[in-house]
Amino acid sequence: MLFQTKVIIPHIKKKPPTDRELEKWYKRWEESTDGLENVWLNRSSYLAGNHITIADLLGICEMMQPIAAGYNLDTNKFPRVQDWMERIKKETQPHFDEAHIISMRLREKILQEEKQKIY
Repeated sequence: MLFQTKVIIPHIKKKPPTDRELEKWYKRWEESTDGLENVWLNRSSYLAGNHITIADLLGICEMMQPIAAGYNLDTNKFPRVQDWMERIKKETQPHFDEAHIISMRLREKILQEEKQKIY
C-alpha cells in the first residue's frame, strides 16, 4: 500500500498523499519487514526453508514496491532481510533486473523530484 499511496493513487487523483497517510503505510511496511527479519528469516536463509521458493519471489516483489517508491530499507535494523534480498537478486539474475527495470527507473524519478521538492 505504500507504493500505491505514494505513487499510483496520487497519479490517478492528481493530488499528493498526506504525510499522515505515508507515515501510516511506512509504519506497516516496517512492521512487516520486522516479521520477515525476526520470524521468517530467523532460522533459515529463505522464507520457506533452505532454498528459494515462490514465497521468496513474491516476498521480494512486495519489498521492492516501497523501494521503488523512494524508500530505503534500514539495513542496520534489518540485516537478515537485506542479506535475503541480495541472495534472491543474485540467484534470479538477469531476470530480477529485467523484471524491476521500470520500477527502478520510477524510483530514480521519484528521488530526483523529491530532491527538487517537486511532486
